[in-house]
Amino acid sequence: MNRDTTLGLYAGGPALLLTGALIVLMVVAAAGGRPFQPREPLTLAELAAVGDRAGIIRAVRLGTNPNDPSPVRAGMLGSRLDPTAPLEVAIIANQVDALRLLVELGAVVHSGNYGRLLCLARQSQNADAIAAVEAALPNGPPAPCPAGG
Repeated sequence: MNRDTTLGLYAGGPALLLTGALIVLMVVAAAGGRPFQPREPLTLAELAAVGDRAGIIRAVRLGTNPNDPSPVRAGMLGSRLDPTAPLEVAIIANQVDALRLLVELGAVVHSGNYGRLLCLARQSQNADAIAAVEAALPNGPPAPCPAGG
């Protein structure tokens, strides 16, 4: 290998690296990735879906109302959910610890949402979720659920 060939390889190296990096970025973008876009923080409902206790506590301490519905991105619980109450999402995702924590932090189970929450817990067939909802409103009326619920 002569000196001119060696210099040619050194000069072409950075161009090859740049080309390789661009190809990787194009593949990531074609697959739906957004390599240069910052991630959006998780909503309280999404934190409940993944059972992130620390994230739930942090969000509520920073002023997020645990009763306010928030959206859940596609892929976290199947398809994208419209704004949904964090309590409902915790039940759907079988995150009983998150459900209890949300109640501790001020999420309210009341006569207006008790029936829906109890039906969701029954549909999940999660005895702990059913008990947690019943404990949050112990004198709640028996909730009739739709057929199959």
